[in-house]
Amino acid sequence: MTIQEVVNSIGGGAVAYVPSDVHKAFQKAGLGHWAVRTAADSTWLYEREWRVPLPDGGAGIKGVKAILIAEAEWRLTRVPTGRWVEGDTGIEVPGPGNLNAVEFHDYPRLWRESNVWVWDRRKRDFAKYEPGELC
Repeated sequence: MTIQEVVNSIGGGAVAYVPSDVHKAFQKAGLGHWAVRTAADSTWLYEREWRVPLPDGGAGIKGVKAILIAEAEWRLTRVPTGRWVEGDTGIEVPGPGNLNAVEFHDYPRLWRESNVWVWDRRKRDFAKYEPGELC
C-alpha cells in the first residue's frame, strides 16, 4: 500500500492548488483546508500535499496533528522569517541596514512545531518524529 492509498483510506486526499478566486470559493464552502492559493505572492507554489481532514474541518497551527512525508531525508524549502542575521557569523542583528545582514530563512512553523510521520516503504508503516526533529 502506498502513502497515498493509506491517506485515501482514512478520508484524506490530494490538496487543490487554485487561483485566489477559487480559493475564496473553497473557503466560503467551508473547504479551505483542501486548497492552497496559487497567486503570484504565494510561497507554497512548489509544494505537493495530501491532507486528512480533522473532524471539525479546521486545520490551524494547533489543529494540525501531523505532517506526513515519504522520506526522512526530504526537506521543504526554508522561508523568509523577517529576522536578520550577520551573514558571516549568523548572529541576529536589528535589520537589513547592518553591514553583511541577510534575512534569516527557517522551516515553516508547522514543520518546526508538529509531529512528522515518515512513510517507511520497507515496513509499509509510518515512523514518528517529534516536532523539530527533522529540521
